[in-house]
Amino acid sequence: MTRADLWLHGVRLAELTETGERIDLRWTPEGAERHLGQTVLSLNLPVTEPDRPPHHRKVRPFLAGLLPEPQTAARHRLERRLGTTEVLQLLKRSGGDVAGAVRLSAPGEQPGVGSVEHLSDDDVALLLTDPQAAATLGGGSSDALPGVQHKVVLRSLEDGAWGIARHGASSTHILKPRNGPLSLELEAFGAAVSAEAGLTDTPSWIQTIGGVEALVIPRYDRHVQPDGIVRLHQEDMAQALGLNADDLGAKFQRGRRYPSLAAMAGKLKASGGDVEPLARLTALNVLLGNTDAHAKNHSVLLDERGRARLAPAYDVAPLLSFGTTRFALDIAGHQLVDQVDRKALESELRSWAGASSQRSIDHVAAAIDGLASSTSGVVAALPHQLLDDLRTRAAAFTAAHRGRTGSAPLT
Repeated sequence: MTRADLWLHGVRLAELTETGERIDLRWTPEGAERHLGQTVLSLNLPVTEPDRPPHHRKVRPFLAGLLPEPQTAARHRLERRLGTTEVLQLLKRSGGDVAGAVRLSAPGEQPGVGSVEHLSDDDVALLLTDPQAAATLGGGSSDALPGVQHKVVLRSLEDGAWGIARHGASSTHILKPRNGPLSLELEAFGAAVSAEAGLTDTPSWIQTIGGVEALVIPRYDRHVQPDGIVRLHQEDMAQALGLNADDLGAKFQRGRRYPSLAAMAGKLKASGGDVEPLARLTALNVLLGNTDAHAKNHSVLLDERGRARLAPAYDVAPLLSFGTTRFALDIAGHQLVDQVDRKALESELRSWAGASSQRSIDHVAAAIDGLASSTSGVVAALPHQLLDDLRTRAAAFTAAHRGRTGSAPLT
């Protein structure tokens, strides 16, 4: 049995107990007094009276969803390094700098302040190229982030160098090494076009550190202030919908009822959030052919009263020209990319975003066309044929609205 206290925004919000695969959560009196009825921790876990705890089957998806996904190399490395498979032990002992603002501590103790250790460029290069390096160089570091791809979380230092956050200190950036011929360039383009579409204000960039290229991504859930780093709370939509965090396939819809874009929109609406940014993000994923836009690649930011808004876009990339033809989430009941035209996209968006659907599609199409036609650095690194295909696809969706022609899949 493992016990821990869960802290959020400086409040001891809940007490946790893990027995086998079961995790129980009990809201503390101080947490209930401050946040009763609010979804400050998760849209799937409104705060209740301490004597009315949530069902344990609603608790595990949130907490396990903070870790690298099961059956992945990242999760196996973490479990081997820490010598445990228990969710609470992994979260407590991996460093304490998980996604969002959650902090865990031993019962009756405060979360640790931690420290930041300066890294040389060669140290960073080692972490990027050798995932096993975390077992020594990264020991005690904050490396428990969701996802399948290898990544490194680091702190940007004032001298322009990088540091590793240990034992509860906060990181500021995520670094992804190259895992394919154009992996960094495609995701950098996706971040840039997301910014053009008003879906992020934290664009990424490609940087060479110690001779190793990496995509550097500022963490939108960390704000650097003169007196320190503020953690913003967030959760991904797999957590918000209570999806089984132990099932790698649960984040994909693939013809099932859940997860769905409509369910995500419903969660946003129920917590006072605006669904128009979700409509724009959906249009962006469709027009770019981003077939990896599953539930864990959509997130919400939660304020200290539990009100939600769509988090900045991340993991957006044009993937269709690389042979992926099936969307992660259905569009108006369609799974295959060549089944989704302007009419299908409008139908999907209109079902939960209403009259803003047409405007969202046109806004995104203009953003893609504008960036793909520019001479910016992220564009210059991509093949001309890919850029031509993206412009053609954006124009087809726009032309379909004008009644001149139907949309066409990217070839």
